[in-house]
Amino acid sequence: MKERRLAFFIPHKGCKQSCIFCNQRAISGKINEVCPNEVFDKCNLFLPEPGNEKGMEIAFFGGSFTAIDKGYMTQLLEAANHFIIQRRASGIRISTRPDSIDEDILETLKKYSVKAIELGAQSSDDSILLANERGHDHLSTTKASNLIRDFEFSLGLQMMVGMYGDKDPKMTAIKTAEDFAFLRPQTMRIYPTLVLKGTKLEDLFNSGKYVPLSVKEAIDCTVEALSVFDKADIETIRIGLHSEMSLHKSFLAGPYHPAFGEKVNSRIIRNKVMNLLENERIKTVKVAVGKGMKSAAIGQKRENIVFFNSLGIRLIIEEDEKLGKREVKILNTIDKEN
Repeated sequence: MKERRLAFFIPHKGCKQSCIFCNQRAISGKINEVCPNEVFDKCNLFLPEPGNEKGMEIAFFGGSFTAIDKGYMTQLLEAANHFIIQRRASGIRISTRPDSIDEDILETLKKYSVKAIELGAQSSDDSILLANERGHDHLSTTKASNLIRDFEFSLGLQMMVGMYGDKDPKMTAIKTAEDFAFLRPQTMRIYPTLVLKGTKLEDLFNSGKYVPLSVKEAIDCTVEALSVFDKADIETIRIGLHSEMSLHKSFLAGPYHPAFGEKVNSRIIRNKVMNLLENERIKTVKVAVGKGMKSAAIGQKRENIVFFNSLGIRLIIEEDEKLGKREVKILNTIDKEN
C-alpha cells in the first residue's frame, strides 16, 4: 500500500549550518514555528478514524529534527504519538542531518513511534559537501546510516545533483548513487540543485561562479542515479521538488520543472525501449509498462511518441500491473524490416 503522509515542516529549526543552497521557507512554504498544539489539532482533523492507520504516516520535515531543542522535539513527538496509540497513524517519519544522530537520540525516537529516518546526505563527495557548507562529511552519513539500521528504523537518504563545486555532475551522480546504495537505505529522494533568492548560492550565481544545470542535464544526471537505485531494488519515493507557490516566488535559476519526476521516468522508459530493440529496424513496436506509468511512457507533450516517430517507429503503449514502476516489456514488433 502506498504511504500517505500528514507532513509538518520545521524550516531551519535545529540546522547547525546555513547551506549555501538552502531556503527551507521557500521550499516548504512554512514561515511560522510549528507548535505541539498545531500538530495535535491537524492530526485530529486530518487523520483517519481509529483502526484505519495502515499506510498513514505523520512526518516532520525541513530543518534538522533531531538537532532542535530536545524538549521541543519531545513535545512534537508526544503530540504525534498520541495518534499512533489511537491507531490513527502507523508511525512517524522524520528528516535530519547525518551529524545529528546518536544512540541517545535514536532511543528517544524509538520511544515515540518513529519508524523512518531520512538523512539529508546530498552527496558522497567530501569536497562538494565542504564547498556547499554542509558541515558534515560522507563518513558522518555512513556512521549515521549504520546506527539507524542497527536500531531497526527504516533508513531514507536524500541526494542532490548539480551542486556547487561539482566538476562532473553525471559521474558524481553515479558515484554518489553507488555510495548511497552501498548503505542499503529503504528509500531515496533525488533533487536537482536550484538557485533560490536569499541564499549564498544566489551570490555565486550572480557573480558567475556557479552555473546551474539545464533541465536536460539534470534529467540526465537523475536518470543515472535512479538507474543505480532501481538496480539495487531501492525505492525512490521522490524525484524533484514539490511545486509550491513559495518556491515559485523564490526560484531564480536552475533545472526546475513542475513535472521533473515524470520527465525522468519518461527518459528511463525511452532508454529501456531503445535497449530492448537492440538496433533492430522495425516500423511498429508495442510495449507494456507498469501500472500508472503510461503517461510517463508517452512523455510530456508526447515527447517519446515524437522521438520514436522521428526514427520511423510507431510506439504503442499499454499498462501491465504485473510490471514494476519503471519496468518495460516488448509485447511484439510489427513489420520488421530485413
